[in-house]
Amino acid sequence: MKKINFTVEDTTTVNITNPMTGDDILDENGRACSITIHGLMSDHYEVEKNKILNRRIMRPTKKNSIEKEYRDSISLMVSQIKSLNNFGHIQINGIDVTMDNIKEVLANPAAKWFKEQIDLAIGDDRAFLSQESPKQEKS
Repeated sequence: MKKINFTVEDTTTVNITNPMTGDDILDENGRACSITIHGLMSDHYEVEKNKILNRRIMRPTKKNSIEKEYRDSISLMVSQIKSLNNFGHIQINGIDVTMDNIKEVLANPAAKWFKEQIDLAIGDDRAFLSQESPKQEKS
């Protein structure tokens, strides 16, 4: 029986789509606006998740709140974004979409559609898997 090897990639790149049309959002040169992200199976994700969990342990229970949980979830999402590609002209609710202010963008309620696309992409394990099929022997 021949073995099939599945490999987990650390990152993948996903195009961002227009929430109204479902079409890829394009820059002024016709290139798709995309994000390169780390997935849930990456070492990077585990390290960042553990940083947040360790911070939570250090907080006294009475100081935890829904708002802090939400900020932590945004921080974890931001930490999984390796790069924003071709976003030079994109704004969401008047905020430029850049790595410098991506946390502000994702925390903005008007960016819910954008945040949901990133969240779905980070959780799509199939996007991070590659498969090496066995080579067929010549007869």
